[in-house]
Amino acid sequence: MKELTIKAEGKYKEQILKDKENVHLGGYLSFSTLCEICFTDMILCNNISEIEGCEIFYENLMGLNEEKYQMKYKEEHMLEDLEDEDVLENFDFFEEVGDIYQFFLVNKSCWFTDYEDEFLMSYSNLLECDVLCVQHWGTSWRYIPTNVKIIE
Repeated sequence: MKELTIKAEGKYKEQILKDKENVHLGGYLSFSTLCEICFTDMILCNNISEIEGCEIFYENLMGLNEEKYQMKYKEEHMLEDLEDEDVLENFDFFEEVGDIYQFFLVNKSCWFTDYEDEFLMSYSNLLECDVLCVQHWGTSWRYIPTNVKIIE
């Protein structure tokens, strides 16, 4: 996996510098700041699977993310040398993803593609918009570190 970095400059400079000073983040960008950078609008929509139809929504979730989670699974289990068929025999996408606690309808900014690996995304065919799937609960997004290292 490539190392993701960001410089404290431009429109988000002040917020990035606050994240850099936050000892809980260890020099990494917070989930909150990354969302501010990557999404222009966010609307909470926790009943999206009911609106969309559960099966269709989760098929879109799997279609957009399965390859990324398969690669992560191979790395974590040190199986890079094995053929995909052998590795994926025990691979369960939804087990690897884990729980999803919140869903947001989002508009992606131009920065999204630089940091898309940090997010679990789906798509609503009915609403014709992207859906951010949030996998943490109970902690302010300011204290959730991402894998984006803040550089000088």
